[in-house]
Order: sequence, then structure tokens, then C-alpha cells
Amino acid sequence: MQKHNLAGVSTKFGGNMRKLCILRYLVFVLLLCYPALVSASATDIKADNYYYDFETGLYMLEGNVSVRVKDAVIKAQRARVSLTLLEVFADGGISVTQDDICFQGDSVFVIAKERRAIIEGNVKLESISTVITCSKVDFNWKTKNATLFEADFMENGVAKHVAEAVYNVRSRTLQY
Repeated sequence: MQKHNLAGVSTKFGGNMRKLCILRYLVFVLLLCYPALVSASATDIKADNYYYDFETGLYMLEGNVSVRVKDAVIKAQRARVSLTLLEVFADGGISVTQDDICFQGDSVFVIAKERRAIIEGNVKLESISTVITCSKVDFNWKTKNATLFEADFMENGVAKHVAEAVYNVRSRTLQY
């Protein structure tokens, strides 16, 4: 029977175990703090109830949702927010407000990096002097152009319907 000196092996193994435990602890702390760190730097999120889904990387929000992304505010009853992609999908009586314009509808998908909001279902666009209803709008808040689909509006007291139009918020002009 041979004798082996295992004293050095167990010490080395013990050192690796300590490093592994420390690494696990640091990963746990990072995962725990990551949502708070990202939300503090990227956007402002409020809701009655919410949780962070680590598998999808999304905040799941419910009830009186308010999300500020760059210079737009989205309000809804429900939303899913990706802070890494800066995207928001919201539904349930949504509104998207930026400066003096407000869009209302059934749902919205916001792509903040592109400065776009796509609002669908019973859409109503309101600004200081304009009210337009449509089925869908693709709003670019950098160019201030809102592409409207199946739009209804009043022009000189006459009701109009067009398949597609572009409303420029800055100049307050409608092209169709």
C-alpha cells in the first residue's frame, strides 16, 4: 500500500473552492443589483406592481404604468420593458406624450434607440390644434413625423379619410 501526501492537494482544492464561492457571491450581487443600476441610468419606470424577469431580461409592469424613455412618456395598464435594448411594449389604454403632442391607442411598441413609437388600435393624435384618428401611427420623435394609416380628420369643416398621411408635429402640417 502506497502512502500519498494529500496535504498540498487539499489546500489547493480549498483555495479554489474559496475563489469559486467568492465568484458565485459576486455574480449573485451583480444579478441582484443589475436592474437597479440600469434603470437608474437609462429611464424612469413606475408601476403599481412589477418584477424583473432574469430569463428574458425584461421588466414586467402592471397597473398605472409610467415609463420615461429619453424625452417621451408612455402610460399604460401593462408593459414589458427592456433596458438593455431600450424598448417598451405596452397595452391597455396607452398614451405616448412628447412635448405638446399626445397619442392614445390600444398598444405601443417603442424603440428608443431609433426614437420611434408604433401605436396601434383606435389611435388618436392630439396636439394644440389637431385631432386625427387612425388605425396605426409610426411616430419618429427625432424628425417629428408621424406616418398615419387609415386616418380620419377634419379639413376646413369637411370630414376626410385617407389611407396614409404624414403629420409633421413641428410644422403642424399634414401631407396626404
